[in-house]
Formats: sequence, C-alpha cells, structure tokens
Amino acid sequence: MAYAPYSKFKVGAALLCEDGEVVTGCNVENISYGASICAERTALVKAVSCGQIKFRAIAVTADASDGFVPPCGVCRQFIVEFSANVAVYLAKPDFSTLGNKLFALKMVKRDIQQLVRDSIAARNLAYCPYSKFQVGAALVTTDGETFTGCNVENIAYGGTICAERTAIVKAVSSGKQKFKAIAVATNNIKTDSFTSPCGPCRQFIVEFGSDTIVYLAKCLESPHPPRSCGGQFRNYSALRPTTAS
Repeated sequence: MAYAPYSKFKVGAALLCEDGEVVTGCNVENISYGASICAERTALVKAVSCGQIKFRAIAVTADASDGFVPPCGVCRQFIVEFSANVAVYLAKPDFSTLGNKLFALKMVKRDIQQLVRDSIAARNLAYCPYSKFQVGAALVTTDGETFTGCNVENIAYGGTICAERTAIVKAVSSGKQKFKAIAVATNNIKTDSFTSPCGPCRQFIVEFGSDTIVYLAKCLESPHPPRSCGGQFRNYSALRPTTAS
C-alpha cells in the first residue's frame, strides 16, 4: 500500500497498542521530499488520532535485500515521544526478523575542550522566546574548521530549527560535508541529566557520517565551570550515533 513513486522504496509498519489493537501504516512520499511521511509515523499518527497513546511494540518491514532498515531519526523521535520502552522489530518480506533494536549509543571518551567552549558560546546566541531553553552546537570538520549554531525558534513550533542542524546547514552551505565531531551545550539545570540531540538532528548528523562523535555539555547557572558527560571540563563522554544494534 506504500506510495513511493520517487524512491521506489516501500516500507510498512504495524504498531501494537497497549490494549492489543494493531494499527498499520506505510510510507507516503511527496514531490516535496521534506513533506514525505514514513511508515512508522503514519501508524503512530493513525493511532493517536483514534485515541491511542500507549504502545507496546512496532514492527517495520522494507524491501531491502542487503539488510534490515531501522527507523530514521525523525521516526525514532516520534516513537520515544510516547515511550522509550516501545520494542522495535525489523523485518524483511521473506519474514526474517531482527529483534528489538533501537537507540544504540556507544560511549567513548575524548578531550575536545575547545569544541565544547565553542558550543557554550553559541548557546548564548540562541533565539528561544517560547521555550527559554538555550542550545548551542559546535561542529568540527575533518579538515579542522569549526562551525557553530544555536537553536532558532518560531511561533509556528514546527518551523523551529535546532542548534545541531543550524551548525550543519552552515557547514554544508560553506562546502563542508565531512565531520569529525559535534558538541552540544544546554542549560538544563532542572535535572542532573544531559540533553542529547533530538531524532531529526541525529538523522542530520548520520546523513554525513555515522561515525561523527557527539559530545554533550551542560552549563550551570552558577560560578562553577561548565560540566560535561565525563567530568569537569577535561574528559568528555561522547555519544556515537548508530543506526541499529
């Protein structure tokens, strides 16, 4: 049932609701590619419009002979909006399956103090009159050039662009498409957690390289120095986005 006249790549999804109801969806493409909707989101939107907001699992199948196809970053963001515990199963038309695989992030450590500092400086330029949540990003290319970005909000919330995408768009529009790492700084002082890139931003990042390292930093509204995942501004823990496993 998929409508995929441009990519010819058909995808289907079946969403299992908490009460046992199953809602299906397929990808629906548009000549304006950004308006296309994936099968996972089709199923989720159908379910939510019918009053379902609690889900147990989702199965995704695609006609891919060279392996399983995991949800894109935007669909992952849609899924975790309702629960991070939704099991995701990948399948192929021959009924071969891959068990619950999603959101695998491998931790590594690097010292990229200057990149984090650049992301903190960019955070101070954020335009966020609605959320009041400042985010800054600093992206370093494989040839050593750095591009910074901040979140730019819009009263039409869907028109908002995150800091990570701002930095990437600046880099690409300057002729750069190969990146080593990106640092993301926030002022998430209400909890002791760090804020990781949203699904669309992860998708943007892995579009140019799944081995791009992501460093998270948090700015404390106090005289203390900024904190990172790995400690006091010296040793940083990183999240390396992967597609599945």
